[in-house]
This record gives sequence, structure tokens and C-alpha cells, in this order.
Amino acid sequence: MSGSSLKKAKTAIIFIIIALILGATVGGFVWIVLKIMSLGINLVWVTGQEYFYFKYYPLLVCFIGGIIIGIWQKIYGEYPEELSEVMAKVKKTGAYPYHKLWIIAIAALLPLIFGGSVGPEAGLSGVIAGLCTWVGDRFKYAAKEMRDIAQIGISAALGVIFASPLFGFIAPFEQENNDIVFPKKAKMIIYFAAIFGGLGVFKFLNHIFGTAMALSHFDSATVGFTEIMWFIPLVLVSIVAGYLYHFTGKGIKAAFTPLKKFPIIKAAIGGIILGGVGILLPYTMFAGETQMEEIMHQWQTMGIILLFLTGFVKLIIANICWHSGWRGGNIFPVIFSGVCIGYAMATITGADPIFSVAVATSALTAMIMRKPLMTAMVLMLCFPISTIITLVLAAFIGSAFPLPKFLQPKEDTTIENQATA
Repeated sequence: MSGSSLKKAKTAIIFIIIALILGATVGGFVWIVLKIMSLGINLVWVTGQEYFYFKYYPLLVCFIGGIIIGIWQKIYGEYPEELSEVMAKVKKTGAYPYHKLWIIAIAALLPLIFGGSVGPEAGLSGVIAGLCTWVGDRFKYAAKEMRDIAQIGISAALGVIFASPLFGFIAPFEQENNDIVFPKKAKMIIYFAAIFGGLGVFKFLNHIFGTAMALSHFDSATVGFTEIMWFIPLVLVSIVAGYLYHFTGKGIKAAFTPLKKFPIIKAAIGGIILGGVGILLPYTMFAGETQMEEIMHQWQTMGIILLFLTGFVKLIIANICWHSGWRGGNIFPVIFSGVCIGYAMATITGADPIFSVAVATSALTAMIMRKPLMTAMVLMLCFPISTIITLVLAAFIGSAFPLPKFLQPKEDTTIENQATA
């Protein structure tokens, strides 16, 4: 081996080690934040109800939560940003601001603790991207090699949150037009080193101190003639739910826009709606990962109407949360909605319930996220191998249904300007 080749090999090994350490740090940080979230939820919704429970407890707690969230936003601004916004900034500028990380972290935790129908991925991705940018700025001498550190950190965080290495790797690269530009092979190794480093530490901490958060895993499924016959209807019902999410989101945004300068009132109204609906439909609250486990055991006793109502209303509540200031990710709530719709369809059709859930969840998530490969990667680990082909097919069909122009996201020219500045 020549001197230059040996030097390149040593450099590659050094950066793989750095990626492993970075991933391990990300995994530990994600676990800590999710554990704080879990403890907070337990304090408010378990211990609190034991001492202060009455019929309208969810309404009171969500109202108080809305006031606290509104005060936080009035003082510090609207945080966290959407996952797509965080990834867009990192992709176009190679960095993410890190001077407000503790503000973003608390802003992300508050809606989760008070029962918001949002996930943790948006807030965590922003904090991780900021931390990685800060680390990159400390290594100015290796600026060329470290310029992707924020994106690597996001990949590790997403891989850890959803317990899916492939999802963590693909998420930053898949665009809504289905174009994917992967990094070179050498960088791919660094990405996966960070992701597996993060997952390793996260799973270790879960094993020692208890689980912080995880998507449910479904048992085996039967895929026969009946299931194949109901595949298209399952996809179509899920796409209708996806359109409901997009259309109601537009209307809810318009309804809350006049309150933009009054964040406390806006978030309090969101809390009242969340808590009020939560009294009637408890599963419309929270991100949905824990409730998913409960639905798996209770769906046969819930009835078709309740399952459909829970699935469709949760999509609306997720939009209300976001636009009223209860900001967070939408992946967990959308997946939970798909699970409810899938079980409802299984009750109607007689098709295998796990097959129905896999198809409905995949089609709905892809229709809303507009990223079929990313959808398939996050759901593959939740469902049995027998459903994988139909799951992937449902994701691509769901994402292929077009959105009207007025529902399509607008390009963020601010990010473009930052990138070219």
C-alpha cells in the first residue's frame, strides 16, 4: 500500500470513529429527552390524575398546557420547526443555528408532556442539527470533512427515534418528487456508523433504565386472495384520509392565522380543543406510539365507527395542534391514524387485520409525507415480512396521488437566500 493510500485509509478510519462517537452521543441525548418526556407524561397524566382526577381533567390540563406553551412562544418565538424545514436548512446551508438549543428542546417537550398529538422528531432533529453544527464549528481545520456533520446527526437521530437505520439514512435524501441523490460510498459508511452508534447506545440505555419510546411491532399476517382483493379499497380509503389531512390543515391554518400575534390565546384555544375532544376520543391525544400498543389489544371491542372516528379525527387534531402552536412532528400521529383506519377496514372486510393495518398505514403516511421510500423504511420494521411487498406498493401508490396546487408546500426563499449568501 502506497503512502497516500495508507493516509487515506487512516483518515477514513478516524472519521468512522468520529461518526460512531457522534452517533453514540446523539443516541444518548435522544434517550435522555424521550425519558424526560416519558417522566413528564407520567407525572401529569398518571400521578396527577390519581390526586386531582375529575371528568374534565384532560380539558383543564390541556388548557393550562396551552397557556404555558403560548407564554414560551411569546417570549422566545415559534419553535420547533418542522422536520422538513430543519432538513432543508441543513441541506442548503450545511448548518443549523445553535444559539437557541435549550429553547427548542423545551418547546419540543411541552406539547408532548401536555398530551399534544405531535411527535418528537421535529424538535429533536433541530436540537441535534444545532449541536452537530456547533461541533463542526469547533473543528474548523477539518471543515471539508465535517461539513455534513449536521446532516449525519439528523440521520442518526431519526434512525434512533424510529429504530430504523434505513429510515434514518434515507430521510435526509428523499425529496417529495421521489428523487434521491445518495452520497458517495465512503460517506454512506460514515452515515451508517453514526446511525448504528446511536442505536447501540439508545438500546443499551433502554435495556438498563427502561424504554423511553418505540413503535409497536405487529405479529404475523396472512396474505391471501381476500387480502389482495381488498388492497385497492384499503389504499383508496387511506388516500381519502390523506386528503382530509391536507384540506383541513389548510382551513385550520387560515382559522388560526388572525391569532398569530396572540400566541397565548392561540395555544390555549388549541389546548381546549385537544382536551375537549380527548374526553370523547382519548386516543386522539398524544403522539400515538404508546396508544398503538393498546389499540392492538382493544380494536376488536371498539367497533367500526369508533375506530374510523379516532383515525380521522386524530388527523384533524394533529393539524389543530401544529397551527395553534403545539408544534412537533406528524409522523407518529399519522401512523397511529393509519393503524385505526386499517383495523376499521379489517372489521368491515374480514381481511387479515395486520395486512389491513400495514396497507392503510403505509398508503396514508406516504400520501401525507409524499416520500414513499422513507415511509416504507420506517414501517418495514413494524410489520411482518409477508406484508412488505404490499406495504411498499401501497406507499408508492399513496404518494402518487397529486395534491391541488393550493395545497402544495411553497418553496422557502429565505433558506435559498441563506444558501447563496
